[in-house]
Amino acid sequence: MQLAFSPCESENSQSAENHYQFLLFVLELFGKSIENVVALEGDNRSANKAFAIRVGCGFVGCASHRYNLAMKDILQEEQIVIQKVRELIRDYMTQVELEDIDDLLLTPRQDKAIDRVKLRIADLDPITKAFQLDSATIADRRAYFDEVIAEYPV
Repeated sequence: MQLAFSPCESENSQSAENHYQFLLFVLELFGKSIENVVALEGDNRSANKAFAIRVGCGFVGCASHRYNLAMKDILQEEQIVIQKVRELIRDYMTQVELEDIDDLLLTPRQDKAIDRVKLRIADLDPITKAFQLDSATIADRRAYFDEVIAEYPV
C-alpha cells in the first residue's frame, strides 16, 4: 500500500517528530503500524531526512522536486527574456496603447533566446508528462531524471 499525505497544517509543526506523530495517527486509521513503512519519499529538506531516520526506514529524494530545481537552473540564463515576454503578455492583456507597443517588442537577440527556451521546453515536455504518470515507478522517475541531467548538466 502506498500512502501519501500533505504536510501538517500548522507552519510551526514541520518538525520530524510532528510528522512522525501524524504518520502514527494515519497508520492507525488504516490498521497499520510503523513496521509496515518501508520507505519515505520527499524533497531533500533536513526535516524529511530526520523523519525517515525517526521512522527507521529508507528515504528516497523526490526526483520530481529535483527535476523542477534542474529546470529552474536550465532556464535561469534566459530569465530576462522570459520576464520580458511575461510583461509583453501582461501589457497586451491590459490593452496597451498601440504607440507603446514598440517599447515592448523583443530584440532579435531576445527573440532567438525565446526560440531556445521553446526548444528546451518542447524537448523536456515528454519527460515532464512521464513524471506525472500514475504508472511511473520510483526507478522510472529516477531514469527520467538521469536522462535530463545527462542532456542538461547543471
